[in-house]
Amino acid sequence: MPEGQTLAGSEARALWPLPAGLTYLNHGGYGLTPKAVLRVQSRLKAEMERDPARFVDEPILEPRLFAAREAAAEALGARVDDLVFVENATTGVNAVLQSMALPAGAEILILDHTYPAVRNAIRHKLASVGGRLVELALPWPIASDDEIVAAVERFLTARTALAVFDVIASHTATVFPVERLTALTRAHNVPVLIDAAHAPGQVPFNLPALGVDWVTGNLHKWYFAPRGCAVLWARSERQGELHPTVVSHGYGSGIAAEFNWTGTRDLTAWLSAPAGIAFHNSLGGRALMERNRGLAAEAASMLVDAWQTEIAGLPEQRAAMASIRVPKAPAELGRLLHDRLLDKHRIQVPFFTIKGALWLRISAQAYNQMPDYERLAEAVLEEVEALVV
Repeated sequence: MPEGQTLAGSEARALWPLPAGLTYLNHGGYGLTPKAVLRVQSRLKAEMERDPARFVDEPILEPRLFAAREAAAEALGARVDDLVFVENATTGVNAVLQSMALPAGAEILILDHTYPAVRNAIRHKLASVGGRLVELALPWPIASDDEIVAAVERFLTARTALAVFDVIASHTATVFPVERLTALTRAHNVPVLIDAAHAPGQVPFNLPALGVDWVTGNLHKWYFAPRGCAVLWARSERQGELHPTVVSHGYGSGIAAEFNWTGTRDLTAWLSAPAGIAFHNSLGGRALMERNRGLAAEAASMLVDAWQTEIAGLPEQRAAMASIRVPKAPAELGRLLHDRLLDKHRIQVPFFTIKGALWLRISAQAYNQMPDYERLAEAVLEEVEALVV
């Protein structure tokens, strides 16, 4: 495809195994694997089952895993030696936390946009040292990136042993100024872990340029790898202390050896990562990211006008997702609204409670187009009117 062009809309939809009639607006939830990538994984699974012992034989498997890591590293601007595969970003966060030796009474700083599973992993780690989770409640709505940076600086103390920031928050879809936050926290000698669950494939992303200590991000969302495929990157000086959550045969032999094999598991998602990245590039690569960002912005603006409501974040704080407050509906109706939209209207979209109010989050991917969001606008108004008296 010529540079700067994308394949999108109805033409692209046929490349995914989406059933007819389903409006899928939740790519950010679990990703959606294209047919071409599923075929690659299917061939790998068939090969594995014909002779599992040969498939996992180290002299055969290790070069294939290296090639897959190499493709991921190239896409993310990293050295292959600094990057390993994990099942998902939460697994990467847990690996970093479990590997850290925290002092008694340590504090870990997060924002109130942090993914709930990550918050729980941090709480669990802190409990072992009698530490304290410092969760910074940002002003809502966020006025500017300057406001975020200033708030973080106020909460850094001598006891801050780690700061954990999102590139793109899951529920609010806010894009954070991670480079500025990292520069600030490292200036205070605080190490930084970045949760980039939604970043690879959604926004241009260069891991080393962030200047952080660790980064973990999914490839099975916006880079089209099969589910169960993510990466964990570490600065070279941090790698000696980094270990997987399951310690196994490669212990003490470097991060590649330790993370490549932690027991019998299906490695085909990792081996299929190059196919997912190649598929992303075939749809336009960076041009696809820009197309999706533009579509999400247009759709969000239309929904705000149709519902007379508000959108989370400033335009520069959004990428290919956007969270919009649901009009007139209390937060406890989220599950019911989700189910009615899916069962009655065949629309898949997630709902979240943010600051006590009900919000939904749209995603924009190659297979989406504006009529998808127009159907959502009408369906939500219909169901809210039926449910709220």
